[in-house]
Amino acid sequence: MPVSSPPLGSAIRVLLADDHRLFAESLMRVLSEDERVDVVGIAENGEQAVDLALELQPDVILMDLMMPVMDGLEATRRIRGSGLHSQILLLTGTETPVGPDDATGATAFLRKERSVEELRQVFLQVASLAALLGAPAR
Repeated sequence: MPVSSPPLGSAIRVLLADDHRLFAESLMRVLSEDERVDVVGIAENGEQAVDLALELQPDVILMDLMMPVMDGLEATRRIRGSGLHSQILLLTGTETPVGPDDATGATAFLRKERSVEELRQVFLQVASLAALLGAPAR
């Protein structure tokens, strides 16, 4: 579901994709504390993530690895296959490591056990990469 309209200026447009609503809403609040960030949508499954990514064309997508309907790996592959150049940060709460071959197309991978500050640092690095590579064509 789209969350807000894009602001004027150069805020980092973010799409969150996580089937755990409490986690997604908490993450939205944490990221929204930074005025440089605009959370433009929240997807509850991988299929929604693909649809919203194509519709909203965010700069960064924070994608849960394990979601219903379509997992984060397949959603990442489909977004990459669409030609959209959003940076994708895969998040997971599982112990199963994801190898580089599995996460093809993802910019970074982060376990959910990290602190809010660590997540914020990785997010800002991914967002900086998005800025360096240029925002997706809107």
